[in-house]
Amino acid sequence: MIALSKLRISSICVILTFLLVTYGCLMVDKPFDELTDVDGNIYSTRQIGEQIWMRENLKVTHYSDGTAIPFVLDKESWNALGSSGKAYCWYDDDPANKESYGALYTWAGAMNGAASSTTVPSRVQGACPLGWHIPSNKEWEILINFISDFGLGFGDNVFDVAKSMAATTGWASDNTPGTPGNDMTNNNTSGFAGVPCGFRTSGGSFGYYRSCAVWWSSTADGQSNAKFWMLLNDSISVINDIESKTYGMYIRCIKDK
Repeated sequence: MIALSKLRISSICVILTFLLVTYGCLMVDKPFDELTDVDGNIYSTRQIGEQIWMRENLKVTHYSDGTAIPFVLDKESWNALGSSGKAYCWYDDDPANKESYGALYTWAGAMNGAASSTTVPSRVQGACPLGWHIPSNKEWEILINFISDFGLGFGDNVFDVAKSMAATTGWASDNTPGTPGNDMTNNNTSGFAGVPCGFRTSGGSFGYYRSCAVWWSSTADGQSNAKFWMLLNDSISVINDIESKTYGMYIRCIKDK
């Protein structure tokens, strides 16, 4: 019995070692080093699969060379922005929202004049700190696919991972199982921690607070629009769509390889 027990323990150790070696770099919610931007803001980060993501929305007000990103406060000035207009603001024009939600950026503000990118990695630093970049639409797809393949989806669709990417608090409640607004304590199994902080429209209005989380990609869709990713309180799916570059959305930076 003792010899058999030792054999079983030895076999288990071999299997665990194999799994660790084989899948050790493919992890969900593995803490990584903290990140500091040019303004001195500090962010927690996470390894999800082979990617390393910021676990918080970007809140920087300067590009890494020290150039200030234009701060656009009033609705009329935001409405006057064109597709190449660089700007940032805080949700509801309230600086108190900086720490919890980060900053809303136009696509041009996020990209800092860089051209659209569809590559992996995107190679667009934009407003991100040195060594980090704005993820391309393809890099977002890689993230979603990994979370789904890891078994953290709710249904049988590759995009049904909204709940596992959503923060555990703040969402408007919803009765549908598998959505971010339902049973919030079981959200965020991926560690991505998406917070429901709304967006700013091209006209300068704010909306969907507590109902959605939105992030730009570095991938444009024509001259006026760009691709973005969104979580909704009442949807099990992560949504990939296009919107005007003059919308204000959030940024999650991804580490360069």
